[in-house]
Amino acid sequence: MVDGLTDAGLWADDDYQHLRRRTYTMGPPTRKTGLWRVSIHITPITREEPS
Repeated sequence: MVDGLTDAGLWADDDYQHLRRRTYTMGPPTRKTGLWRVSIHITPITREEPS
């Protein structure tokens, strides 16, 4: 997914300078066979943050 969003131009690159943090967590089941849910939360960095 990150590569696809990079290819779509949401950010210049998917390196540590552009994507500071990636967190993956399991959400609640949909309880429907073959149905998956993906939630993406993007928080823009508006100032330089220490690494």
